[in-house]
Amino acid sequence: MMVGMRSETPGGPRGSGSGGPGDEPVTEAPREDGPDYRLLGLAAIVPVLVIAAILIRVIADRPHDSNAHPATLALNVPAQAPASSCGAPDAGRLAAQATAVEAVVTSVDGTTVSFQPRRFFRGSAQLIQVRGIGPATPTALRLPTFTVGKTYLLAAGSDGTLAGCGLTGPETSDLEKLYTSAFG
Repeated sequence: MMVGMRSETPGGPRGSGSGGPGDEPVTEAPREDGPDYRLLGLAAIVPVLVIAAILIRVIADRPHDSNAHPATLALNVPAQAPASSCGAPDAGRLAAQATAVEAVVTSVDGTTVSFQPRRFFRGSAQLIQVRGIGPATPTALRLPTFTVGKTYLLAAGSDGTLAGCGLTGPETSDLEKLYTSAFG
């Protein structure tokens, strides 16, 4: 046997009390107390949560801007104009319109036609109503005759006047190309 060597017994660390020469009790070094980083992390999260709660409350209490996304967009038919004054529909005239939408007719009630928007090129609304449609309106302004269940491309100026002269019409590949050219 070698003198001065420590031996380890299976199942225990050196100095486990085997009683042999040179066995010393092993003690863990004292732990220095430092900052508890868990508490520091918690202290950083609390102000973020408070600020988030305040922002949510401010946004929820803010007055709703009804012009941002109006529930119903009311459009009017323009004053009667002879169809001969209409030029060919072009992307430049169409791009000048404030509203452009693909929509399906949901009802025709007297002089009012209601539409359900499917896709907006410009503008937004949940429902569109065109008022002032009369029997002579389509031919005088080169507007289509609106039929329930059919899809139309509608354009309107910033004054809420429906654009005639071929800028509003049934969904066709030619009119779709014009809208894509004007609005991308």
